[in-house]
Amino acid sequence: MKRLNLMFLILGLSIIFFGCSKDDFLAPGVDQSDEGTISLKSAKTGTFTGVCTPVDPDNGVWYDLADDWRVTGTSLWKFESDPGAAEVFGTAELFVDIGKPNGVPPGKPDGVFRGKWEIAWDGIITPILEDDVQIGINIVCDAYGTGTKGAVKGLIAEWTYTMNFLFADPNTFFYATEGVVMKNEKPKTPFSGRCDFLELISGGDTIVLPNGKTKITGYVSKWQDTADDWRVTGTSIWYMNWLIEEDGITAKVWGKADIFLDDERGKWQLSFHGNVTPTDNGFKVVDVCVGTGKEGEVKGMVAKWNHEMNFDFSDPSTFAYFFEGYINSKD
Repeated sequence: MKRLNLMFLILGLSIIFFGCSKDDFLAPGVDQSDEGTISLKSAKTGTFTGVCTPVDPDNGVWYDLADDWRVTGTSLWKFESDPGAAEVFGTAELFVDIGKPNGVPPGKPDGVFRGKWEIAWDGIITPILEDDVQIGINIVCDAYGTGTKGAVKGLIAEWTYTMNFLFADPNTFFYATEGVVMKNEKPKTPFSGRCDFLELISGGDTIVLPNGKTKITGYVSKWQDTADDWRVTGTSIWYMNWLIEEDGITAKVWGKADIFLDDERGKWQLSFHGNVTPTDNGFKVVDVCVGTGKEGEVKGMVAKWNHEMNFDFSDPSTFAYFFEGYINSKD
């Protein structure tokens, strides 16, 4: 995800071409003016957005700038996957600072160290094609971190990093980030239930990649979520992307979702990623979702879901997800 040698060096990209610092980029939706400030939040649950820009990408050094100071700072990324792999994974460390020029409190030095995250991550790299010619790469990675030092110690966080890098435009060489910070020690309310298919809204766009894999984007479907907690019971709309192996079953899946609670009691927005694997008589799907309550009685809450489907081709009734998870209520 983070090193330039994964940016398809076979295409002749030069590290010198990207010799820039965090101050050379402006993050969409992140105020970088001298007047901009990041609210110094306490250890509360909250979502964030931001940008991750290269500092020394050949050595895994990047800068994460977000609208939450708790996930703003210098990040160091290490790969554990094979060089050049399309499916990548590894570990990272994020050293939290104030995030100049986003507001330094009186008496605090520029760039003061405020804490450390230890992170595990995984992702997918796919080519961007135009008229069957590769013009860039798309990278989507999910990261999971635990605060181990300073003001973030005891917190947990989840990130999604997305890059759409066009070879002809060096300004596209950055990641847009979004995620959630949660209290690790906060009491959680567990739930369980099932998710049943209602209808296909859009089959999306399908591209067969040069490596034989198939990528589907914009796949949209509607489901019914029924749980033992009304706060996660309702109609869900899933916006999915797939990277399917040549066997036609094994796949990575990721995307977003909205859950509209019954009786108009609220709405969740989710991000998710998962895997599809073949079985003797069908396939198995396992995914992880993190959601934030955006409207109604769940506004300000955070929840996590683990879904699993074991579909048997001979039994249509098995085309359903069973899920379990927990809700973190408002602080």
